[in-house]
Amino acid sequence: MDDQLIGKDELEEIIGEFITETIDLVDGAIRDLVDLEKDPSAQAINSVFRSVHTIKGTSGFLGFDTLSSLAHKAEDVLGNMRRGNLSPRADIVNTILRSLDVMKLLVEDIGNSGKEGRDIRRLLAELEDITEKKEQAAPSDAHDTSPKTPVAGLDEASFASPRKEQTVRVDVRKLDELMNLVGELVLGKNRLTLLNASLQEDRGTHPATDTQGGTQAGASLIASLVEATHYVEMITNDLQMAVMRARLVPISRLFNMVPRLVRDLCSGSGKTVELIIEGGETELDKSLIEALHDPLTHIMRNSIDHGIETPEERARKGKAAKGVVSLKARNEGNQVAIEILDDGKGIDVSTIKAKVVEKGLMHPAEAEKITPEEAISYIFVPGFSTARELTSISGRGVGMDVVKTNVERMNGHVYVNSQQGEWTRLTITLPLTLAIMKALVVSAGDEFYAVPLDIVLEVIKPKEGQIKTVQGHEVLLLRDLIVPLVRLSKVVSGRAEPVEECSIILCKTPDRPMGLGVGSVIGQEEVVIKSLGEFLKSVRWIAGATIRGDGRVVLMLDLPGIFAHFCRQSVAA
Repeated sequence: MDDQLIGKDELEEIIGEFITETIDLVDGAIRDLVDLEKDPSAQAINSVFRSVHTIKGTSGFLGFDTLSSLAHKAEDVLGNMRRGNLSPRADIVNTILRSLDVMKLLVEDIGNSGKEGRDIRRLLAELEDITEKKEQAAPSDAHDTSPKTPVAGLDEASFASPRKEQTVRVDVRKLDELMNLVGELVLGKNRLTLLNASLQEDRGTHPATDTQGGTQAGASLIASLVEATHYVEMITNDLQMAVMRARLVPISRLFNMVPRLVRDLCSGSGKTVELIIEGGETELDKSLIEALHDPLTHIMRNSIDHGIETPEERARKGKAAKGVVSLKARNEGNQVAIEILDDGKGIDVSTIKAKVVEKGLMHPAEAEKITPEEAISYIFVPGFSTARELTSISGRGVGMDVVKTNVERMNGHVYVNSQQGEWTRLTITLPLTLAIMKALVVSAGDEFYAVPLDIVLEVIKPKEGQIKTVQGHEVLLLRDLIVPLVRLSKVVSGRAEPVEECSIILCKTPDRPMGLGVGSVIGQEEVVIKSLGEFLKSVRWIAGATIRGDGRVVLMLDLPGIFAHFCRQSVAA
């Protein structure tokens, strides 16, 4: 395309649209190609063909010749497949998948540097070789005058006028900027609300005594301030929700990469797996979906490599030769839960305990006393692996600690439970968004701290005899539960507050409730979470910070880290 005919800004906008659209087309083609291999159909072949055809045309128009050439060769192979001259054999599908992977890399190169910097000659030769072998095997095709079945999706209807667009693409950086501004607006709203409450409290304590009508004028002014504050609060809340909804995208964007991943893992291990995906319409903040890519990849690798047995092993156990891995997402209030369940060999608790002792993490006598749930939690220790041998997939002690770290960085939780020989289930829970959340502000000593409200079950003022010490650890006796208890004052200063000054926040964790002892509960607030930055990122037990309406800095507690550290050896429920 002659860039002299359009301005620089317009060209950048066109290329930006091209990059976004092409990545979507490649992702869709990969998904359709994996489905095609399982169940060959004209519709699936046509879908892949149309995607590659569009990439070829658009990239050629914009002058990206390397990408256009690769798409052209892949289109030739797919065209022969559509005409029935080639079958979707595994080796052919592998080559097309690699072509799509390289297309995506070329598009990323264009986005980063504006240039295509990869040597694709070998891949072009492979695609051309597939086409030539077809022609040698079926030389009469060129003279075939028999009528062909029309291809769905490429008739005249395909070129009809496009329907009216209901969406518009927006650079995610603009949404980030908008969310940051809304966050600052929320802080301003909180400040206004606090000032309004303070003014009314002061007026109630010190009523005006002006006999010249000052009392009436002041009351009218305060009433107007109250009305304006409520209006600003309502508009701010609506604006906040609108921006948050704009950032929500279906989690299917993440789940769509899983079938290809499972296919590749199975082809390298000789295992067969049926993948079940549900809840792809569940929405989550775009930044969280991007951050979940690596954790989900690690989990799926573990499920295939450590979980699912080979067909021979499954036959000996009386299981179906094909393993089953299900990936599900669902909404749970203001959170999203993602569940990965496999019907493989499960987790051998005795092997984990032996490994814990071998690594010097625990004395043998202590290891025997811990519960299966506590033993399983050790798979999240960095470098911990029970694999007997290294494979190309896993066994290097890297993975589950990365999962836990990344999920907790998103203010989420991860939990594993398993039945040895039967199944393993891993559950991740995440907030819908990270930027703004509701929190419970509590105190320890003279400092205030914030607890995410979505994990708070209830607030308890303990009665005499409700707090006991078992094996050196405090627990709360609550109805029919024995709840492990952590004192916040001990976490932040090493000194526990007296029982009579303590309120207990009962917190929801994936395995059982935990108690956080605090000095007092200040109240519920809407907070804007800010990172501590590179200099303070290593501070333990703190997940971020926020600013209250009175200008006071409040630290957000890393409760998963606190409970994992202080309750690891507590009494079992």
